[in-house]
Amino acid sequence: MRETSPTRDLVTPWEDLDAAADHAPTAPAVTVDDARFTYQQLRQEAQDVARGLTALGVGEGDRVTLHMANSRELLASYYGCFRLGAIACPLNVRLTLAELRPMLDTIGPVAHLSQPALDTVTAEALTGVNRIVTGDLEPGKGASSWDSLLEIGRALDLPEVPQGTQPTVLFPTSGTTGTPKFVAHSTTTLAATAGTLTYEIVPGGRASLVMPPWVHAFGFYMWVSHVRRGTHVIAVPDADADGALDCVEKYACDWWQRCCIPTLRCWRPNTDVLDKSTLFATCVPAGMCARTDCSKRARTYSVRHCVSSGHRRRSPAH
Repeated sequence: MRETSPTRDLVTPWEDLDAAADHAPTAPAVTVDDARFTYQQLRQEAQDVARGLTALGVGEGDRVTLHMANSRELLASYYGCFRLGAIACPLNVRLTLAELRPMLDTIGPVAHLSQPALDTVTAEALTGVNRIVTGDLEPGKGASSWDSLLEIGRALDLPEVPQGTQPTVLFPTSGTTGTPKFVAHSTTTLAATAGTLTYEIVPGGRASLVMPPWVHAFGFYMWVSHVRRGTHVIAVPDADADGALDCVEKYACDWWQRCCIPTLRCWRPNTDVLDKSTLFATCVPAGMCARTDCSKRARTYSVRHCVSSGHRRRSPAH
């Protein structure tokens, strides 16, 4: 784990990734579907994304929609936008075209980065927009491949890293009030968010299990906080409880995001047979965790802390 100075809350997410790649280039940044990527590899791919977007005519202040499940490409897309100064606009992968169309009309993206199954959902609403798709392309669909994006700009020089208070990401709200609205973050406010989350309790040295989607604000705040600390993130699909439990044991995870410990037996009755001895803490969004109940039943689960992301102090529940 990288040490942080008292002024780290002033450091932008791109600078955090850059520092992690310089400090420990071969250290694992993220594992998705058992494929591991280092901080150096993630930085390089993000730079290639920034150059590729530049070659497509995307510039500082332009909006780029990101429509992907948790993946290394999604992370590279976020950081490519940060490096270039474009505005990343993540989209919920569960929404229908009817729900996404007004959001796309509002955003007005210059480029759209997605996965094959999701591109088929939005393609008709993105006429004239540069569409980049990870994975295998279907002929005649009008999209370009992820590999082509990484290649087309390799010879280009990138500008200085943008700084300041201009928007760098737009997160849509959940839509509980009717029509989803957007919350804008600058590099400064993202940096402040990463600095205030309660992950300093993690002892460091192993891995953090992540279930929340990174296209949601909660999930991405957690990610940037982990990059700040140089930790290894294990990504698991949001609904894959069995896969999450297996990864705790397989990767000796010491931190689990979006898990309320007393729910483990609801997910899998044989939870107690798994080796959870490495698990130091769990974290859920504020309001999802019955903190009193966690405290009462803590010792059953051999986990030392339960943290709600809405609380600045740790809870010695386990």
